[in-house]
This record gives sequence, C-alpha cells and structure tokens, in this order.
Amino acid sequence: MGGAKPQRELGGMRLIDRALVQARRYGDEIEIAVRAEGQIKTDLPCVADANGMQGPLAGLSPGLVRAADAGKQYLLLLPIDMPFLPKDLFDRLSRALSENPEANVALVESDGRVHPVCSLWRTDIREILSDYISTGRRSLIGLAEHAGFVSVFWDDLPDPFFNLNTREDLEAARLRFDS
Repeated sequence: MGGAKPQRELGGMRLIDRALVQARRYGDEIEIAVRAEGQIKTDLPCVADANGMQGPLAGLSPGLVRAADAGKQYLLLLPIDMPFLPKDLFDRLSRALSENPEANVALVESDGRVHPVCSLWRTDIREILSDYISTGRRSLIGLAEHAGFVSVFWDDLPDPFFNLNTREDLEAARLRFDS
C-alpha cells in the first residue's frame, strides 16, 4: 500500500479512526499496538511491540500481559485494515470460548481463510505464550495452535473480514463503502 496505512482514508475517515470506532463497539478499554512510541498520534494508550519481535505477535504479546495484569479475562485483537467488521464479533467469539473451555483462542474464519489478527484470546495463557516465544516462532496461527483454538465461521457476503493490503484493496473498499 506504500506505507502510512493508519493514515489512509476511507469514507471520510482515516483507517485508524475507523478502527477505533469499531473497537468501541466491543468495549471501552482500548489500547493501540504500535511498532514504536509516537508512531500514531492519539489520546489512547499505545503499547509498543515487544523487543526483538515483528508482526502481530509483537503487539499481542505485551497486550496479553497488560490485560492479564489488569485482571481482564479476554483480549480482543483487531486489525486496523478490516473496515467492515461485524457488530456481533465479540459476542460470537466469546460465546465460542465459553462453549469450548479447552480452547484459549477464538479465531475468525471466512471466505475459506482464517484471520488470526481478528481474534479473542484468554489472558491466562502467559505460560503458554512464554513457552511458544521461547521456540523462536512468531506466527499468530502457530501460537493459537500451541494454545488451543476454536474457529468461528462467518458466511456473510460481502465478507466482513475483507482486508486492505494494497491500493487496489483500498479502492475496492471505497467502492463497497460508497454502495
């Protein structure tokens, strides 16, 4: 997409602002995972990626620790580049974890794909997280497999988990948003 994804505009709003509107649907305690301090200008707390890590696990790891330290049962991981998330996302993911007590993670699945960046994590997996990180692996899917997960299927059309990775994706989202 050429960088600065959070600042890209869709429907008159920056992607970061749109993601925050969506996040507020699911709860009022929101923190933003960033690669480095000062990356995003916001009044909300920002959590810098874990040292020595890259990718979504670098943000999830300190987020899980902070949520557990705050006594939270779950951490909902939401990406900045899925502008059409369903309103019942948290309800369906938390119900899946309640119905599957052996699972520590609820992952979204749609359009034949698993979306690990849109997921609900039990916060009491600190030991599992440390064990996984010590293997040197950094995949969210790998951590979910290691921790035990349940998939939650969405068959809505158009796909609410459409992901913006290219300029063409952003243009397609603009057309979808305007229709």
